[in-house]
Amino acid sequence: MADREKVVKEYEDFVKSFSKRDDTYYKSLFNSVLVLLKEQEAVNWTKCTDRIPNKDGEYLVVKSIIGMFNKIDVCAFALNLHEIDEFDFPDEERPGWYEHDSETGYFEWTGITHWAELPTMPDGIVEGR
Repeated sequence: MADREKVVKEYEDFVKSFSKRDDTYYKSLFNSVLVLLKEQEAVNWTKCTDRIPNKDGEYLVVKSIIGMFNKIDVCAFALNLHEIDEFDFPDEERPGWYEHDSETGYFEWTGITHWAELPTMPDGIVEGR
């Protein structure tokens, strides 16, 4: 599979070089394709047994719930759980998936089987916390 970012960059360069011509139809067509390329967000799942994320953050994940069913959700990942909360992860100086519950505090998710980067927010939408 082609590297999506490379394809988008090469297409942007192509559109720039073509834009010097005076052909409104093709300029519009090429710009529409570029918009579609940028909007398309293919989910590239990674098995947790193959690789874990290389930075802290939130990710799209597949949770295996009690080994009975799977669910797609968003979950936080830390390269060092101890840095997230010294009380809830006192001796956990290792990477892991976690969530926070307002009543019980932080807890680790051990049933994450796959993860992927979160897609970007649509234009005009501000990400909230």
